[in-house]
Amino acid sequence: METPEKKRCSLCGRIKTSQAFKPNPILKSGLNSACITCNETYKKAYYKKNRKYILERAKQYQVENMDRILERHKEYYKQPEVLVKTKIYQVKYYAKNKKRMLKYANEYQAKHREAVRANALKFYYKNKERLLAERKEKRRKAKWTQNVSCLI
Repeated sequence: METPEKKRCSLCGRIKTSQAFKPNPILKSGLNSACITCNETYKKAYYKKNRKYILERAKQYQVENMDRILERHKEYYKQPEVLVKTKIYQVKYYAKNKKRMLKYANEYQAKHREAVRANALKFYYKNKERLLAERKEKRRKAKWTQNVSCLI
């Protein structure tokens, strides 16, 4: 069925053009009964009135469906275009907030010196072979470039 040119909003009672209503294929007219403006106002008022209940339900959903949420999250961030977009955002954010982030990192390390040291040791022992191989390769390259620069 064709959508009407004009329609009366069920909340404010004004007659508005069809562009003022969101499409709803379930209804006979093909448009929502309330205009976009009134619908947004209604949703904001409903949220304000029922905020505690809405947040409680959202938290309950997250607890009950944590596996599904994490799986969807992993799948989303595996997409190449999302990876590129995320990396670009991170680089820009760091460039814009470098001083603040370094200040926070230094403060955190000063407050949590023992935990930071424990994590560093844990990382070292977990990746010891790889780290030693990288260090050895770096020293070999440095020695080679030093010997070459002496010849020049």
